[in-house]
Amino acid sequence: MKKQEKRSVDNEKIETVIGSDCVFEGIILLNNSMLVQGNIKGKVESKGQVILGKESRVEADIVSNQVMVNGSVKGNIVAYEQLNVGATGRIRGNVEARSVSIALGGLLDGFCHMLTDSMDEDDLNAAGSYDEPFPYEKPPEE
Repeated sequence: MKKQEKRSVDNEKIETVIGSDCVFEGIILLNNSMLVQGNIKGKVESKGQVILGKESRVEADIVSNQVMVNGSVKGNIVAYEQLNVGATGRIRGNVEARSVSIALGGLLDGFCHMLTDSMDEDDLNAAGSYDEPFPYEKPPEE
């Protein structure tokens, strides 16, 4: 993608794109925004936005300022500012966010913890720390 063709979301350039024919396995650390159309397994941390397209398949924990889910995520999400789940979005995992919106048809299968303005820096640093398992476990399917 040429520089002048870079997409823009909320006045922020998307500098990293995982294309629809791409499979990435590992840890992605970003200072910018990212668009995912393909598949990721591992972990994603971004200081910008993480936007998951309709065909994206992510098996990863995501930590970012803003997350927009239009594909499927199997993992936990921390959105320090906002989490948007589109009509085609599917999340199977726990989320922590200051603001959450789920469009009609979108799915969130997990716990939701709202971050607040009154949280101090230690609380925010602890958000997304999944060293201990969440208290909710699905019963085994019979």
